[in-house]
Amino acid sequence: MKPIVRWTIGDKCSPLGLVILREAVSSFTGIYKKTFDYYVQYNFDYFDQTTKEEKLKDALKGLDVNFKKQTWSEIPIDVNKPENKTFSCVNNSKDSGSIWKICPPRINIKTHEIIMDNDLVVYKRIPEIDRFLNSNDKLLVLEEPIKFYGVYSSYQDDSKVLNSGLFGLYPNYDFSEILKHFWKKSGNNKNLSYADEQGFICAILRRSENIIISKNTIVEMHYKGLFKSYKPSMKSNDGFIEYDKNLFNDFYIKGRGIHFVQSNTRGVHAAWDFFKNTRTKKLFI
Repeated sequence: MKPIVRWTIGDKCSPLGLVILREAVSSFTGIYKKTFDYYVQYNFDYFDQTTKEEKLKDALKGLDVNFKKQTWSEIPIDVNKPENKTFSCVNNSKDSGSIWKICPPRINIKTHEIIMDNDLVVYKRIPEIDRFLNSNDKLLVLEEPIKFYGVYSSYQDDSKVLNSGLFGLYPNYDFSEILKHFWKKSGNNKNLSYADEQGFICAILRRSENIIISKNTIVEMHYKGLFKSYKPSMKSNDGFIEYDKNLFNDFYIKGRGIHFVQSNTRGVHAAWDFFKNTRTKKLFI
């Protein structure tokens, strides 16, 4: 039985987000080949889902992936769900639209399963993923450069700042029951923002023994610039350092993946432009 990798793409994803998803799937499957079974999950608005399904499948044409349509019935906790809408979408603060990541909690509980954002591209093999696959009792988690936990900040600790953009679940880890238990224990918060969703998931992940992928292995690159926490000595007026070729290449060469934060809501992303040009020119292996 093969382990699983799954990506999720949402209703309001920008055209750029779809382009980056193509790169994410193509790059990961090119590195790991037949090691995994690959899934792309999607949650499109009921009224134009057919058109968006066609665009998604066309964008990933030629790649060996399974497509899975999501529904609210697969979400294990009783968050606010949109009325008269079949799929997760639209107003995040009102409709809990960010909780798609755990929809469903597991595709197959009997095997290893890695859940990734569609805007996260792995371009070199990651040793921590191999360690995760060789373990049957450790979760895979991703380190984050900043704290972004919303209402779940008090449930975190100071050992590591975590990100829910990539995490792995080991065989027989009953994520559904654990999610339901923690949701009730932490107050049944129904209106989950993106920050809340990350805090909710990370509070659970950090409570088990885990394998951590460093923030320098998969670098989080915001559309505004690189987080100052990556380069504390560099000057910045707003917490971000503007990208240039040398700054980007420094992290690209040393790293193994990039998380293009907020590319799903933007038409442009400076870090993606540097990445695209670098890959096109094939400057690095």
